Amino acid sequence: MDRKTYEENNRGLFIKKAKQKARPIVERRRAKLAEEGKTLSRAEENKIIEKIAKKMKKQFAVRGFFVALGLSAGIGIGATGTKMLDSAKNKGITQTENTIDIDAAEAEKNINIENNNKYNQREVFVNGVRVDQDRVKRKVYQQIEDLDTKEKILEYVKNMFVKKYNENNKTQLKAEDINIYKELYGIEVFNDKAENGDNILRQRNNGGQKYENGVYTINIQKGEDLEKQIITRNDDGTSTRIYYQDDKVEKYEENEATELGNIIITGIDYAISKNQENYVGVDDIYKDRFVNAISQYREQKIEKIIKDEDKTNVNNQSEREME
Repeated sequence: MDRKTYEENNRGLFIKKAKQKARPIVERRRAKLAEEGKTLSRAEENKIIEKIAKKMKKQFAVRGFFVALGLSAGIGIGATGTKMLDSAKNKGITQTENTIDIDAAEAEKNINIENNNKYNQREVFVNGVRVDQDRVKRKVYQQIEDLDTKEKILEYVKNMFVKKYNENNKTQLKAEDINIYKELYGIEVFNDKAENGDNILRQRNNGGQKYENGVYTINIQKGEDLEKQIITRNDDGTSTRIYYQDDKVEKYEENEATELGNIIITGIDYAISKNQENYVGVDDIYKDRFVNAISQYREQKIEKIIKDEDKTNVNNQSEREME
Protein backbone atom coordinates (compact mmCIF):
# COMPACT_ATOMS: atom_id res chain seq x y z
CA MET A 1 0.00 0.00 0.00
CA ASP A 2 1.49 3.39 -1.01
CA ARG A 3 1.44 6.50 1.19
CA LYS A 4 -1.46 8.14 -0.66
CA THR A 5 -3.71 5.09 -0.33
CA TYR A 6 -2.78 4.69 3.34
CA GLU A 7 -3.62 8.31 4.12
CA GLU A 8 -6.93 8.11 2.29
CA ASN A 9 -7.89 4.99 4.25
CA ASN A 10 -6.97 6.57 7.57
CA ARG A 11 -8.18 10.13 7.00
CA GLY A 12 -10.89 9.80 9.66
CA LEU A 13 -8.31 8.81 12.25
CA PHE A 14 -6.04 11.70 11.35
CA ILE A 15 -8.92 14.20 11.54
CA LYS A 16 -10.05 12.86 14.92
CA LYS A 17 -6.58 13.17 16.42
CA ALA A 18 -6.04 16.49 14.70
CA LYS A 19 -9.23 17.89 16.28
CA GLN A 20 -7.91 16.93 19.70
CA LYS A 21 -4.57 18.59 19.06
CA ALA A 22 -6.24 21.64 17.50
CA ARG A 23 -8.67 22.26 20.36
CA PRO A 24 -6.40 24.53 22.47
CA ILE A 25 -5.27 26.43 19.34
CA VAL A 26 -8.86 26.94 18.24
CA GLU A 27 -9.88 28.15 21.70
CA ARG A 28 -7.03 30.66 21.84
CA ARG A 29 -7.91 31.93 18.36
CA ARG A 30 -11.59 32.16 19.29
CA ALA A 31 -10.79 34.13 22.48
CA LYS A 32 -8.54 36.54 20.62
CA LEU A 33 -11.20 37.22 17.99
CA ALA A 34 -13.80 37.72 20.74
CA GLU A 35 -11.70 40.52 22.19
CA GLU A 36 -11.94 42.21 18.80
CA GLY A 37 -15.69 41.63 18.66
CA LYS A 38 -15.33 38.93 16.02
CA THR A 39 -16.17 35.22 15.84
CA LEU A 40 -14.25 32.26 14.52
CA SER A 41 -15.98 30.81 11.48
CA ARG A 42 -16.37 27.10 10.84
CA ALA A 43 -14.18 27.43 7.75
CA GLU A 44 -11.34 28.98 9.79
CA GLU A 45 -11.64 26.28 12.45
CA ASN A 46 -11.48 23.55 9.79
CA LYS A 47 -8.45 25.21 8.27
CA ILE A 48 -6.58 24.94 11.58
CA ILE A 49 -7.57 21.27 11.94
CA GLU A 50 -6.57 20.43 8.37
CA LYS A 51 -3.19 22.10 8.88
CA ILE A 52 -2.47 19.93 11.92
CA ALA A 53 -3.77 16.81 10.11
CA LYS A 54 -1.32 17.40 7.27
CA LYS A 55 1.54 17.53 9.76
CA MET A 56 0.42 14.27 11.29
CA LYS A 57 0.22 12.55 7.92
CA LYS A 58 3.91 13.15 7.39
CA GLN A 59 4.60 11.03 10.46
CA PHE A 60 1.81 8.49 9.96
CA ALA A 61 3.66 5.23 10.58
CA VAL A 62 5.09 5.18 14.09
CA ARG A 63 5.86 7.84 16.69
CA GLY A 64 7.73 6.52 19.70
CA PHE A 65 8.99 8.46 22.65
CA PHE A 66 12.06 6.41 23.61
CA VAL A 67 15.12 8.66 23.98
CA ALA A 68 17.04 5.88 25.67
CA LEU A 69 17.03 3.63 22.60
CA GLY A 70 19.10 5.52 20.01
CA LEU A 71 19.28 4.04 16.51
CA SER A 72 22.70 3.09 15.19
CA ALA A 73 26.36 4.00 15.27
CA GLY A 74 25.75 6.04 12.13
CA ILE A 75 23.68 8.62 14.00
CA GLY A 76 25.25 11.99 14.68
CA ILE A 77 23.95 15.18 16.31
CA GLY A 78 23.18 18.07 13.98
CA ALA A 79 23.58 21.73 14.90
CA THR A 80 19.81 22.14 15.33
CA GLY A 81 19.56 19.38 17.95
CA THR A 82 18.04 16.94 15.44
CA LYS A 83 19.91 13.69 15.00
CA MET A 84 21.04 13.34 11.41
CA LEU A 85 20.71 9.81 10.10
CA ASP A 86 22.64 7.94 7.46
CA SER A 87 20.09 8.25 4.65
CA ALA A 88 21.10 4.95 3.06
CA LYS A 89 20.81 2.89 6.23
CA ASN A 90 17.95 4.77 7.90
CA LYS A 91 15.63 5.68 5.06
CA GLY A 92 12.29 6.93 6.37
CA ILE A 93 13.62 7.65 9.89
CA THR A 94 14.06 11.04 11.53
CA GLN A 95 14.90 11.80 15.15
CA THR A 96 14.57 14.90 17.31
CA GLU A 97 15.59 15.37 20.92
CA ASN A 98 12.58 13.52 22.33
CA THR A 99 11.01 11.72 19.38
CA ILE A 100 11.83 9.16 16.71
CA ASP A 101 9.54 9.20 13.66
CA ILE A 102 9.49 6.21 11.33
CA ASP A 103 7.68 6.20 7.99
CA ALA A 104 7.16 2.47 7.42
CA ALA A 105 6.21 2.94 3.77
CA GLU A 106 9.31 4.97 2.99
CA ALA A 107 11.58 2.72 5.03
CA GLU A 108 10.05 -0.31 3.27
CA LYS A 109 10.46 -2.36 6.45
CA ASN A 110 8.35 -3.88 9.22
CA ILE A 111 8.84 -2.18 12.58
CA ASN A 112 9.60 -3.85 15.92
CA ILE A 113 9.82 -1.78 19.11
CA GLU A 114 11.48 -2.97 22.31
CA ASN A 115 10.11 -1.14 25.34
CA ASN A 116 11.02 -3.43 28.24
CA ASN A 117 12.80 -1.21 30.77
CA LYS A 118 10.21 -0.99 33.55
CA TYR A 119 12.08 1.92 35.14
CA ASN A 120 12.13 4.01 31.99
CA GLN A 121 9.14 3.00 29.89
CA ARG A 122 8.55 5.29 26.91
CA GLU A 123 5.27 5.87 25.14
CA VAL A 124 4.74 4.37 21.69
CA PHE A 125 2.24 5.68 19.14
CA VAL A 126 1.01 4.03 15.95
CA ASN A 127 -0.87 6.33 13.58
CA GLY A 128 -1.17 8.82 16.43
CA VAL A 129 -2.78 6.24 18.77
CA ARG A 130 -0.85 5.26 21.91
CA VAL A 131 0.06 1.59 22.08
CA ASP A 132 -0.34 0.14 25.57
CA GLN A 133 2.79 -1.94 26.12
CA ASP A 134 1.37 -3.84 29.08
CA ARG A 135 -2.42 -3.85 28.82
CA VAL A 136 -2.93 -6.82 31.12
CA LYS A 137 -0.90 -5.34 33.97
CA ARG A 138 -2.52 -1.92 33.63
CA LYS A 139 -5.97 -3.47 33.83
CA VAL A 140 -4.99 -5.51 36.89
CA TYR A 141 -3.62 -2.39 38.59
CA GLN A 142 -6.95 -0.65 38.02
CA GLN A 143 -8.77 -3.54 39.69
CA ILE A 144 -6.38 -3.79 42.63
CA GLU A 145 -6.53 -0.04 43.34
CA ASP A 146 -10.05 -0.53 44.74
CA LEU A 147 -8.88 -3.22 47.19
CA ASP A 148 -8.03 -0.90 50.06
CA THR A 149 -8.63 -3.28 52.98
CA LYS A 150 -7.41 -6.71 54.04
CA GLU A 151 -10.93 -8.11 53.68
CA LYS A 152 -11.33 -6.88 50.09
CA ILE A 153 -7.97 -8.33 49.05
CA LEU A 154 -8.73 -11.74 50.56
CA GLU A 155 -12.18 -11.73 48.94
CA TYR A 156 -10.56 -11.07 45.55
CA VAL A 157 -8.19 -14.03 46.05
CA LYS A 158 -11.02 -16.31 47.23
CA ASN A 159 -13.11 -15.42 44.16
CA MET A 160 -10.23 -16.34 41.85
CA PHE A 161 -9.68 -19.61 43.72
CA VAL A 162 -13.32 -20.67 43.82
CA LYS A 163 -13.69 -19.94 40.09
CA LYS A 164 -10.72 -22.18 39.30
CA TYR A 165 -11.94 -24.87 41.73
CA ASN A 166 -15.44 -24.91 40.21
CA GLU A 167 -14.00 -25.15 36.70
CA ASN A 168 -11.81 -28.11 37.63
CA ASN A 169 -14.31 -29.99 39.77
CA LYS A 170 -17.71 -29.11 38.22
CA THR A 171 -18.88 -27.69 41.54
CA GLN A 172 -20.83 -24.54 42.41
CA LEU A 173 -19.03 -23.30 45.48
CA LYS A 174 -18.99 -19.62 46.46
CA ALA A 175 -16.34 -17.37 47.98
CA GLU A 176 -17.92 -17.75 51.43
CA ASP A 177 -17.13 -21.48 51.24
CA ILE A 178 -13.42 -20.66 51.14
CA ASN A 179 -11.12 -19.61 53.96
CA ILE A 180 -7.47 -18.74 53.38
CA TYR A 181 -4.71 -17.92 55.83
CA LYS A 182 -0.96 -18.00 56.43
CA GLU A 183 0.96 -19.65 59.26
CA LEU A 184 4.56 -19.11 60.27
CA TYR A 185 4.90 -20.59 63.74
CA GLY A 186 4.39 -24.03 65.20
CA ILE A 187 4.95 -25.83 61.89
CA GLU A 188 7.79 -27.97 60.62
CA VAL A 189 8.06 -28.64 56.89
CA PHE A 190 10.31 -31.51 55.81
CA ASN A 191 11.30 -33.38 52.65
CA ASP A 192 9.96 -36.83 51.88
CA LYS A 193 9.26 -39.19 48.99
CA ALA A 194 5.97 -40.26 47.42
CA GLU A 195 5.44 -43.96 46.70
CA ASN A 196 6.60 -43.51 43.09
CA GLY A 197 9.76 -41.67 44.16
CA ASP A 198 8.56 -38.07 43.59
CA ASN A 199 10.03 -35.46 45.92
CA ILE A 200 7.32 -34.06 48.18
CA LEU A 201 7.00 -31.80 51.22
CA ARG A 202 5.15 -32.74 54.37
CA GLN A 203 4.26 -30.76 57.47
CA ARG A 204 3.89 -31.59 61.13
CA ASN A 205 3.25 -29.58 64.26
CA ASN A 206 6.40 -28.64 66.12
CA GLY A 207 5.90 -26.32 69.07
CA GLY A 208 7.08 -22.75 68.57
CA GLN A 209 9.34 -23.36 65.57
CA LYS A 210 9.09 -20.73 62.82
CA TYR A 211 8.97 -21.71 59.14
CA GLU A 212 10.37 -18.69 57.31
CA ASN A 213 8.69 -19.24 53.94
CA GLY A 214 5.28 -19.60 55.54
CA VAL A 215 2.54 -22.16 55.02
CA TYR A 216 -0.55 -20.99 53.12
CA THR A 217 -3.74 -22.95 53.75
CA ILE A 218 -6.99 -22.96 51.78
CA ASN A 219 -9.98 -24.49 53.54
CA ILE A 220 -12.74 -25.58 51.16
CA GLN A 221 -16.08 -26.23 52.84
CA LYS A 222 -18.22 -28.63 50.79
CA GLY A 223 -21.34 -29.19 52.79
CA GLU A 224 -20.19 -31.04 55.89
CA ASP A 225 -16.90 -32.06 54.27
CA LEU A 226 -13.76 -29.96 54.64
CA GLU A 227 -10.95 -30.14 52.10
CA LYS A 228 -7.59 -28.52 52.78
CA GLN A 229 -5.04 -27.46 50.19
CA ILE A 230 -1.68 -26.32 51.56
CA ILE A 231 1.23 -24.69 49.75
CA THR A 232 4.46 -22.92 50.55
CA ARG A 233 6.55 -20.36 48.70
CA ASN A 234 9.79 -21.54 47.12
CA ASP A 235 12.86 -19.33 47.02
CA ASP A 236 12.42 -18.83 43.25
CA GLY A 237 8.89 -17.41 43.70
CA THR A 238 7.03 -20.57 42.67
CA SER A 239 4.88 -22.64 45.02
CA THR A 240 4.87 -26.28 46.13
CA ARG A 241 2.10 -28.40 47.55
CA ILE A 242 2.47 -29.62 51.13
CA TYR A 243 1.02 -32.92 52.41
CA TYR A 244 0.22 -33.79 55.99
CA GLN A 245 2.65 -36.00 57.84
CA ASP A 246 0.46 -39.12 57.63
CA ASP A 247 -1.07 -38.62 54.16
CA LYS A 248 -0.75 -41.56 51.77
CA VAL A 249 0.84 -40.06 48.63
CA GLU A 250 1.25 -42.20 45.53
CA LYS A 251 2.72 -39.37 43.46
CA TYR A 252 3.06 -35.59 43.63
CA GLU A 253 0.05 -33.87 42.05
CA GLU A 254 -0.75 -30.24 41.38
CA ASN A 255 -4.07 -28.79 42.53
CA GLU A 256 -5.94 -25.49 42.40
CA ALA A 257 -3.74 -24.01 45.12
CA THR A 258 -0.56 -24.70 43.16
CA GLU A 259 -2.13 -23.48 39.90
CA LEU A 260 -2.85 -20.15 41.61
CA GLY A 261 0.06 -20.45 44.02
CA ASN A 262 1.79 -17.15 43.41
CA ILE A 263 -1.51 -15.26 43.43
CA ILE A 264 -2.56 -16.84 46.75
CA ILE A 265 0.82 -16.23 48.38
CA THR A 266 1.28 -12.63 47.22
CA GLY A 267 -2.39 -11.85 47.84
CA ILE A 268 -2.31 -13.05 51.46
CA ASP A 269 0.99 -11.24 52.06
CA TYR A 270 -0.46 -8.03 50.60
CA ALA A 271 -3.57 -8.39 52.78
CA ILE A 272 -1.42 -8.89 55.90
CA SER A 273 0.61 -5.78 55.06
CA LYS A 274 -2.59 -3.72 55.22
CA ASN A 275 -2.94 -4.51 58.92
CA GLN A 276 0.63 -3.77 59.90
CA GLU A 277 2.51 -0.58 60.61
CA ASN A 278 5.09 -0.69 57.86
CA TYR A 279 7.63 1.73 56.53
CA VAL A 280 6.22 4.01 53.86
CA GLY A 281 5.94 2.17 50.55
CA VAL A 282 6.21 -1.38 51.94
CA ASP A 283 2.57 -2.20 51.18
CA ASP A 284 3.17 -0.91 47.64
CA ILE A 285 5.92 -3.51 47.26
CA TYR A 286 3.48 -6.25 48.28
CA LYS A 287 0.88 -4.79 45.92
CA ASP A 288 3.33 -4.86 43.01
CA ARG A 289 4.10 -8.52 43.70
CA PHE A 290 0.38 -9.29 43.80
CA VAL A 291 -0.26 -7.44 40.54
CA ASN A 292 2.67 -9.17 38.83
CA ALA A 293 1.40 -12.58 39.94
CA ILE A 294 -2.11 -11.95 38.57
CA SER A 295 -0.76 -10.43 35.34
CA GLN A 296 1.58 -13.35 34.72
CA TYR A 297 -1.25 -15.84 35.30
CA ARG A 298 -3.57 -14.03 32.87
CA GLU A 299 -0.86 -13.66 30.24
CA GLN A 300 -0.16 -17.40 30.44
CA LYS A 301 -3.87 -18.10 29.94
CA ILE A 302 -3.94 -15.84 26.89
CA GLU A 303 -0.84 -17.55 25.46
CA LYS A 304 -2.43 -20.96 26.02
CA ILE A 305 -5.62 -19.90 24.22
CA ILE A 306 -3.58 -18.62 21.27
CA LYS A 307 -1.51 -21.83 21.12
CA ASP A 308 -4.63 -23.98 21.32
CA GLU A 309 -6.24 -21.96 18.52
CA ASP A 310 -3.09 -22.27 16.39
CA LYS A 311 -3.01 -26.02 17.00
CA THR A 312 -6.69 -26.31 16.07
CA ASN A 313 -6.13 -24.28 12.90
CA VAL A 314 -3.17 -26.49 11.92
CA ASN A 315 -5.22 -29.66 12.53
CA ASN A 316 -8.15 -28.28 10.53
CA GLN A 317 -5.82 -27.35 7.69
CA SER A 318 -4.31 -30.85 7.72
CA GLU A 319 -7.77 -32.43 7.61
CA ARG A 320 -8.76 -30.25 4.64
CA GLU A 321 -5.57 -31.20 2.81
CA MET A 322 -6.32 -34.89 3.37
CA GLU A 323 -9.86 -34.64 1.96
